[in-house]
Amino acid sequence: MGGMVRIDPVYTPSRLRGRGYAGAQEVVLFTDPANPTSNALYQRLGYHRIADFAGYRLR
Repeated sequence: MGGMVRIDPVYTPSRLRGRGYAGAQEVVLFTDPANPTSNALYQRLGYHRIADFAGYRLR
């Protein structure tokens, strides 16, 4: 989709932090629901939980 960025997984070196997301209007963030530390951080940054997803590999 135009104007959207997906970030997965998340790690930013300290020297590159605080620069935004390249002008994207929307950001989609997939997290591990079992990681309360990172999820609390994302909520403080303004992210809101919308839905849970599951991935499947069909053979």
